[in-house]
Amino acid sequence: SDLMTTDSGSSGSLAQARVHAEVRDDILRADARAIAATLLRDLIGPLVRLRREHPDLLIHVVGETRAASLDRREADVAVRLSRPEKGDLTISRIGEVAFHFYATESYLQATAPENWQFIAYDGGLMDDTPQSRHLREFAAGRPVGFFASSIELQTVAAAEGGGVAIVPDFMAETEPRLIAIDEGREPLRRDVWLVTHRDLSHAPAVRVVM
Repeated sequence: SDLMTTDSGSSGSLAQARVHAEVRDDILRADARAIAATLLRDLIGPLVRLRREHPDLLIHVVGETRAASLDRREADVAVRLSRPEKGDLTISRIGEVAFHFYATESYLQATAPENWQFIAYDGGLMDDTPQSRHLREFAAGRPVGFFASSIELQTVAAAEGGGVAIVPDFMAETEPRLIAIDEGREPLRRDVWLVTHRDLSHAPAVRVVM
């Protein structure tokens, strides 16, 4: 067929190469995800244990928190927890996400509530998010002992027994070591927004998503 023939007449080689390249890329992406999960566990676990032995030690772990830029075409469609206020954008609310405070059962059994320590963002733009403000209100003066710049790092730190973190429920569901803490009130909820440039909103691929 035409699909399976190159300009030079070699049958199937180009298409087969493309299929192999796509399969290889899928395997590499899967391997990268597995490696990242392993690195998170193997990095955070020893740091949590180190701080358990040295409770006066403050630990800062830095991960990638930068959002993909629609203006620079780093993404055609983006999911945001904050509704953008600027730009020529098409914006749709697609749902909400709930946040609870989580820790391991062993941490909660071994630590009285007045002695809880918290896991939080290390300042910057994330320090003024609703979940960061909610954490400071709930902590009520109790200290942050573990700083991590991404929610993935914070989730692993909590699962390793590093303290109490405020985590989206959908992420906590992937970590069976975590249990939710009853705040005695409704949990924090944030709207989820789907965003694209207005000039892309009629593109077939974008319309399927939007």
